[in-house]
Amino acid sequence: MKRSGFTLVEVLLYVTLFAITMGTLASIYANNLATDRLARREQDLNETRYMVTSQLRELVESAGQITSPASGSATTLEIDGNGITDGPVSVFVTDGVLYLDTISQAPAPLTPPGVSVDEFTVTRTAGSPPGLDLSITLSVNAGTRTISDVLTLFVALRYE
Repeated sequence: MKRSGFTLVEVLLYVTLFAITMGTLASIYANNLATDRLARREQDLNETRYMVTSQLRELVESAGQITSPASGSATTLEIDGNGITDGPVSVFVTDGVLYLDTISQAPAPLTPPGVSVDEFTVTRTAGSPPGLDLSITLSVNAGTRTISDVLTLFVALRYE
């Protein structure tokens, strides 16, 4: 008697090996997706850090007068006599978004969607030279974890 085909044990062995191989490949693929998402979110955080730093530095350096904080610390930065826009300018945080508010237009977000501002503090420093210490805590959600970054910036006040 001649046998053709596979025995039940052989079929079960092949199906088991196939399942293990596919499970391993699926796990590797999922890890690659998570790593890619994490890398993209870190890049978003770094780009936001650079953009916010340069915009705030330019804003403060072109200021005619810093009206808030007059001394100490505040959660809002108010500038008057700015060389960039006409009229007073405010920088503040609402619902995790850093906004730039000018008298001529509605508040515009300085941070992109997906990047949250957890804290914004402006401290007026005395000394030589006087200046502003800005501290901003940024965070992004990268799937299973949250990435945070604290941005600190000192800008000397040239007009005082």
